[in-house]
Amino acid sequence: MKNRKLARLGILTLAIVLVAATVVAVGAARFVGDINADGKVSVFDAQLLAEQAAGVRTLTSDQKAAAGNSTIATLLEQIWGLTTTPADSDGDGAFELSDIDGLYYMADNPSLSYELTGNVDLEGIQWLPVKGFSGSLNGNGYSISNCVISESVDDIAKTDDNYDQNMGFFGDIEKTGSVTDLKLRDITVNASDNAGYIGILVGTNRGSVSGVNVTGTINDDRTDLNGGNIYVGAIAGKTASSSTGTIVCDPSLSVTDDMGKQTTSGLCANVRMHVQKPSENVVMGLVGWSPEDKSVSGQWCDSANDSTQLSQTMQKRQQVVVDYMDDMATVAWQVSEPITYNAREGGSVVQKFVPGTTYYGLPYTSMNGSLERFMSKIDSSSGTNMTVEGLQSSYYHEIPVEGSDGTIKGYDGFAQYMGNDCSAAIGWAWLRVSPIRVDGDSDTEYAGGVWPLFAMHFVPNAEAQAKGIYPVGDWTTVSETDDSVVGTFAYTVEDGVYDTTTVYNTIGKNTLVEAYALSRTADAIVYLKYDNETDSGGGHARLLVADPIVIRNANGDIDTNASYVIVTEQGDGLGQRETTHSSWRYHYKYTFEELISPSTRKVFLPVTIRALRSDTIKEAYANQYPDAPVTGPVTGKIYSNFRVISSTVKVTDKKGNTIYSNEIFTGVSDSMNEARDRYQNIDLAQVHGDAFAAAAQSAGMIDGSKYIYTVKVLLSNGETKTIVQNGIFTYTAE
Repeated sequence: MKNRKLARLGILTLAIVLVAATVVAVGAARFVGDINADGKVSVFDAQLLAEQAAGVRTLTSDQKAAAGNSTIATLLEQIWGLTTTPADSDGDGAFELSDIDGLYYMADNPSLSYELTGNVDLEGIQWLPVKGFSGSLNGNGYSISNCVISESVDDIAKTDDNYDQNMGFFGDIEKTGSVTDLKLRDITVNASDNAGYIGILVGTNRGSVSGVNVTGTINDDRTDLNGGNIYVGAIAGKTASSSTGTIVCDPSLSVTDDMGKQTTSGLCANVRMHVQKPSENVVMGLVGWSPEDKSVSGQWCDSANDSTQLSQTMQKRQQVVVDYMDDMATVAWQVSEPITYNAREGGSVVQKFVPGTTYYGLPYTSMNGSLERFMSKIDSSSGTNMTVEGLQSSYYHEIPVEGSDGTIKGYDGFAQYMGNDCSAAIGWAWLRVSPIRVDGDSDTEYAGGVWPLFAMHFVPNAEAQAKGIYPVGDWTTVSETDDSVVGTFAYTVEDGVYDTTTVYNTIGKNTLVEAYALSRTADAIVYLKYDNETDSGGGHARLLVADPIVIRNANGDIDTNASYVIVTEQGDGLGQRETTHSSWRYHYKYTFEELISPSTRKVFLPVTIRALRSDTIKEAYANQYPDAPVTGPVTGKIYSNFRVISSTVKVTDKKGNTIYSNEIFTGVSDSMNEARDRYQNIDLAQVHGDAFAAAAQSAGMIDGSKYIYTVKVLLSNGETKTIVQNGIFTYTAE
């Protein structure tokens, strides 16, 4: 058996090995270092030589003979007088284990009886699975925690195919072996090349297991299984036969989601499965494989069943997306005068706001205003500055409305208020980490950006792929009735009607809920029924703010009533929700079953973006349009690979006096932020022209005189890019 103590001997072992190496080198042709004359130079010989050189005690002949063939543990007892053998202080026949040395002893002596007398933390230990455990271990409710298992061991009764190696805290438990009342906590198993039976507790169980529950992670990145079947169990990879191999788990685990709000209890295991699995070769469950006539009962939490563990870069991106979405949902504000407007074309959603009431979250409109634009109208000291009059500005592509008294009173209809809808909100959150769609030559070509404005943009077909939206899970080619919808991004298209319910009816419930299980923090779920020919229909999108909680039955099937997601979502009406004064649902729970409602035609599909699956994305850039360079405060165009939230122009005279300084936000319609060619295009004359002309006239700028100007843009990822810093231009009066 592989030596379990080398890692723990530390400096002492290193010194011994170095001495041994020196001794061998001196007498290359002879066994000069063979102190105990057993025909080989060993660590034991080196230790004796070191003792003699240091003038410390040497072993007697009997001690030499006993130690010559011993394990490292016994060797240390002989040399240093250490006692590493566990005791049976109460005389019940079971050795008492309370530390790492005790567990090593159990591994070296697997046929004896043991009991835990305290929790054992194996932090930093690479644990080799216990092979052929035929004794007994009573955990007494204590835990063994934090070890990593990266090597497999043979099965004592080796009768299986190429992938017959066992992995788990125990490699295999024999017919006479038993494990009771034990908790394993935060155990990590990294599948070796030929591991066939993998479990947190045991690879193959032929004995009796009862009162056990486990938490941990199983990682298996193998893609070529060479035709072998792999069995992965949260507790055990395999129970060997119908007459032996019993497993009765302890269903007392509770799982709390990342938000710390919703809890699922009564589970046997909470194991994160990161398995690169050709589905026909890998079987997963509470127990990976069990005879048909042997029942395995209980539920377990598979909290992240996907092929790769997230990098720190990806985790940071997820958090950035969630934080922005949550900020949009929770910003507090008031109005200074009553405001009523239609939030949706046709007047179907009327928003009403009254002074003295605190509202939360960006208000709902069927447009797509950013959080930054909304915050620009809030007085940071009072949280109040929302008035009809106060909303007027030179925002691009929005038409001011003239009041009855001839004054400008803001904007017509739903465009007068700076909010967004469900889809646009998620789009803005995703734009914190992802560029917009980019086409063009090889220097700038990039198909991983996002451009979602409406629910129909989230449907992962060829059109949505062009906007950077990708499906999560195995529901790819559903229909090819439209030539433009092909390959892995195919989506049902029937006479130009997009309908997520049809996808559900085609792929089936199991495929869809497994797709839910594969979704992750910052992904979205969306439903849609949209007639592309008549440009009518509706849909809804929600952003996941935590990984889904996936509860599986013993056989691996998902319990759709127990499994759930936590989302933040923009709603469609504020005035009707008097109790919350918000159109948002913040960190709201939906079970998988609630996401599938064919009767109401609201079946949700999970989607994601490239930036949440790949570390490699384009860095943000902003520059002058090559065919229309910026030569003045309102001359030229700006382009960027990220969406432009606002542009700021500042003009001063040579003495430093400010003549014009204005941050103007992009409009709420999609016409402002149009992706032209390879990038987004902003025309300074269209955005700042009128406002600058008025300021120049008011300041008495002199025709033909030189002035200093600076141009900056705020991008959707939060970065500010300076396009021109202290440029010189000659003013020309209109």
